[in-house]
Amino acid sequence: MQTKCEQFTWILGKLAQRARVFCDGLSLAKRPFQDKEILSGDVAIIYENLMPKYERDIWQRRKIAQSKDYVYVGEFNEESFAIAKSKRSGYQVVDRNGTPAVPEFFHDLKAMPDGYFQYLLFAREGSSVNYFKPDETKSLASSKIFADNLCQGAKGYSEGLFCINYKVGTNWKAGKWGYFDINSNRVPKENFAEAYPFQGGYACVKRESDGHYELIDQNGRTVGAKSFSTEPIEISDGMWLATNRYGRKYFLGITHFGENSGFADFKKCTEGRIWAQDIEGWCCLDKLGKLQFEEHFDEAEPFSEGFAVVCKDGRWFFVDQSGKKAFDFETDDRDEINSFDEGVARIVKDSQEIYINHKGGRVFE
Repeated sequence: MQTKCEQFTWILGKLAQRARVFCDGLSLAKRPFQDKEILSGDVAIIYENLMPKYERDIWQRRKIAQSKDYVYVGEFNEESFAIAKSKRSGYQVVDRNGTPAVPEFFHDLKAMPDGYFQYLLFAREGSSVNYFKPDETKSLASSKIFADNLCQGAKGYSEGLFCINYKVGTNWKAGKWGYFDINSNRVPKENFAEAYPFQGGYACVKRESDGHYELIDQNGRTVGAKSFSTEPIEISDGMWLATNRYGRKYFLGITHFGENSGFADFKKCTEGRIWAQDIEGWCCLDKLGKLQFEEHFDEAEPFSEGFAVVCKDGRWFFVDQSGKKAFDFETDDRDEINSFDEGVARIVKDSQEIYINHKGGRVFE
C-alpha cells in the first residue's frame, strides 16, 4: 500500500493528465476500473470530488455496479435514482448508494420525466404495466400510480400526463387509450383508438369515429383542420411527421406544411428548426414552414445546442441558426465532426482529436 504522500502525488499527476487528455463517457465507462485499487479511504474521496461532475457520475455508477453485482447502472435522474441491470433477475431502481428504491425486479424499466419510472412486471396472475415514483416508503404498492387492474399498456409520461391503454369494463380486449394525471384523473375525458404522449402542448391521437389521426391540446380540442390517415413516422419537438395516402411526407404542429410544397424529404424537428430537401438540397424551415435562410446544403444534421453539422461541396462544418459558418473548421470526413452534446463537440483536426465549446475554443485534447 502506498503512503498518503505518494497517493496525493499520484492524484496530482492524474489531474495534470486530465488537463491534456479527455476521456468521453463511453470510453471511461468501458475502461477497466483499476484506478481505485491504489486509492484508499479519504484519499479516494478527495480524488472523486476533484473529478468533473460527468466523470464523477460514471465513477459512482461503476462502483455501484461492481459492489452490487450489476451488469451496469444507468444515468441518475434529478432525484438521484438510476436504472440498474441485474446479472440474473432483471432491472431495479437504485439510489447513489446502490440501495434499491423498491425490492422488486422488473422485466422492463424506463426512466420518465419528473422522476417517474415505467415498468413491466410479470407475476403468476399476469403481467403488470404501470408507473411509479420512488419515495421514502420503499414500497411499490404505495408508490405506483395506477391500480394494477386499470393499466394494460403504456407509451410514456410527459407534460404532466401519462399516456396509457386502460381497461374498459370487464373486457380486457376492449381497452382504450387516454391520458391521466398523477391523481389518476382522465384528461381529457375521452377515449381514443390510439394515442401518443404530449409534446409542446399537443398530442397525436386516432379518433374512434373515423380512424384518422389528428392533433389535440390538453382540453381534447382539435388543433387545426388537418387530419391524416397513417400512423406518424416520427414525433420530435412538438412536430409530427406524417405521410398522406400517396406516401408524401409532411409535418403537423401549429400548422401543417410540406404535403404539396415540392419537398422530397424532411429531418426531425429540433430547437424549432426543420431541415427540408428540395431540388437545390437541404434548406432550413421553422415550425410554420417558413424558410429561415437562403443557403442550401448537400447534407444536414438536426440542430443541437444552437449549431448544426452540414456538408457542402464535400466539406463538413458547423453552422449557426442563421445558416452562417460557425467556426474556423471543416473536414471532408463525416466521422471527424460530431454535433454538440452537453456543451462540447468532438472534432478531429490535424489528425488530433479535440473537443470545442460553443465559442469554438478548445476544451479538451
